[in-house]
Amino acid sequence: MIRAGASIVKGKVTAAAALTLDTPVQHLKQVGTRRSSLYQRLGIATVRDLLYHFPKRHEDRRAFLPIAQLQSGQKATVRGLISSVSMFRAKTGTVILQVVVKDASGTLVALWFNQPYMRRWFPIGSEIILYGTAEWMGRKVQMAVPEFEMVPKETAASGAAHRSLHMGRVVPVYPATSGLHQRELRTAVAAALKAVLPSLGDSLPAEIRERLGLLEFPKAITRIHFPPGPEAVTTAQERLTFDELFCFQLALGMRRKRLQARPGIAHEVQGDLVERWRKQLPFELTAGQVKAMEEIAQDMAAPRPMHRLLQGEVGSGKTVVATYAVVVAVQSGFQAVVLAPTEVLARQHALSLSQLLAPIDVAVGLLTSSLEEPARKQLAEELRKGNLPVLVGTHAVLEPWVSFQKLGLVVIDEQQKFGVDQRNAIVAKGDHPDVLILTATPIPRTLSLTLYGEMDISTITEKPAGRQAVKTLWMDSTRREEVFAFVKSELDAGRQAYVVCPRIGDQEGKKPKKDLFAEEAAAVQSVVKLFEEYKTIFSSYRVGLLHGRMNAAEQRKMFAAFKQKEIQVLVATQVIEVGVDVPNATVMVIEGAERFGLAQLHQLRGRVGRGQHESACILISDPKSTTSLERLQTMVETSDAFKIAEEDLRLRGPGELLGKRQAGLPDLKCLQWATHGPWLEIAKREAEDLLSRDSQLTEPGAAALKKETALRFPQLAGCA
Repeated sequence: MIRAGASIVKGKVTAAAALTLDTPVQHLKQVGTRRSSLYQRLGIATVRDLLYHFPKRHEDRRAFLPIAQLQSGQKATVRGLISSVSMFRAKTGTVILQVVVKDASGTLVALWFNQPYMRRWFPIGSEIILYGTAEWMGRKVQMAVPEFEMVPKETAASGAAHRSLHMGRVVPVYPATSGLHQRELRTAVAAALKAVLPSLGDSLPAEIRERLGLLEFPKAITRIHFPPGPEAVTTAQERLTFDELFCFQLALGMRRKRLQARPGIAHEVQGDLVERWRKQLPFELTAGQVKAMEEIAQDMAAPRPMHRLLQGEVGSGKTVVATYAVVVAVQSGFQAVVLAPTEVLARQHALSLSQLLAPIDVAVGLLTSSLEEPARKQLAEELRKGNLPVLVGTHAVLEPWVSFQKLGLVVIDEQQKFGVDQRNAIVAKGDHPDVLILTATPIPRTLSLTLYGEMDISTITEKPAGRQAVKTLWMDSTRREEVFAFVKSELDAGRQAYVVCPRIGDQEGKKPKKDLFAEEAAAVQSVVKLFEEYKTIFSSYRVGLLHGRMNAAEQRKMFAAFKQKEIQVLVATQVIEVGVDVPNATVMVIEGAERFGLAQLHQLRGRVGRGQHESACILISDPKSTTSLERLQTMVETSDAFKIAEEDLRLRGPGELLGKRQAGLPDLKCLQWATHGPWLEIAKREAEDLLSRDSQLTEPGAAALKKETALRFPQLAGCA
């Protein structure tokens, strides 16, 4: 907000008015109302947003290199005199502006395309500074579309050094948008800093800042944008990274305390039903399962809502542990619901739960979008009356007509497939029910502290019972004939194989499309093409096709045919990543493996090795980047899901682990997962220490910190 006493004339703040962090960005004269819409595209609405729009990198433009010493491919800064300016039209019709620049060592040609109006910007004899990528073309060096700046006449005449926001210094390079250039962003940031810097305080308690050796905030925010040297960037990043992590951990900590203060259900964790259920289990529980059940029992017995994450690989026994929680809820007179992201997985859970609960006569219902209307109405009635103690379902469970008589436990499988609103909607169907989250994607500690900071975590580390080791091979596309021969030998031995196809639109190192419908259509196009190829190659065998655009009945039919060995080769998209259990399948072929993340590759590999026969996962890939090569090597070298998850986080950040639809990850502007992990641990420790003394930051000295926390993480309601 603009401070009291400020006046606005024609949409601008007058000179007498003092800008603050809350001032709308259009009131900066370097921005204005007309240009502010471009800033809005970048999420910049206020001066605060502008200053927190951090550079994606910095370029060192301090040293001016002699033209003759430039190397091809080198980014460099040069300073020289303009000796000639000309324009010509290429055969393609492109208008090329050519500016020849000379220094004492040689000559450089700078080129701009289809911008003839620029010709008047380059008076012959004027001194110019250029920054760009040098390329030697025969005996001539050139720069295509370099950044440039004319040296003021008085500076050129005196021979003095030239330093501006854009040249002669370490220069920030920002995330930008079409129509908004780097020079404009730098100018706006510099003006904002100049305006608010004198009044900037520091919300971080001095004792913490000094103990950790962190910069004062005004110095850090200045140096992140305009550092005196490259080394200053690191210390600025450390301070700003700590700030956002510290505030986030404070927000999580306060939220956690509020959740713990809510009245919950004190379940009966010991009793006849639980005892009978445990006695009839046809197998021995693993140590990890027993420990997880003990932790869940402690949570469910307490008179506050449980918020626990249970992680472990597919087949490690999470379903049995979740079933224990279900039995406890039913024994206590409550209902339980299990939410799954796909119909395939929901049906698998319903079958597993029915088998585990049948001996103690606990009924399990299944609700998916394909359920017929009469059955849907009957199920809804049974739920409302409390006659159905356990429900398993997909997103259909979130519909308003689904209500429970007494919901006491919510189990969510693969939470990352659901948005925050969806998770809140299912929990709202009860009165502060206990919540248990299941995930087959091991979450690295650094990420779990961020995404699941308000939850307790149980981990089953044992390998899945009865699982065979899967041999993983990486072959380039020139060896596909060898792969086909191996697959045929397995089929001839009575086994089955999966073939997984990447999306046709996926490109190595490129971000996924935002248009999910177009993405899905591209995936279908790609897998159908691959299916036709495999049908020809494996013409003597039965080949099936599966993708996400098939309706539920078609998918069920294809899954059933594969499980019953009517299909020998199943060509599919990532729809088989979870929820498919065919012990007779011994080969997983992943085409274009470089287009998948490590977490996906590991999940897909987990589809085989489930029976008594040796299994193999073959990665067909021609990697074009170091990151892709590292992913493939990791898959070949280890099957440890936790090592794989950590490596995936290091290489790709959290997006691959969480999926595109994850809406719970906070907006952390500074955190670089590969290098800032230790700061997350430090921030958590400091936040816990502070909250142990002042649980809701109510002491007078904490007001600024509490306000900063609320501003940064408004989605964690109640901080303000």
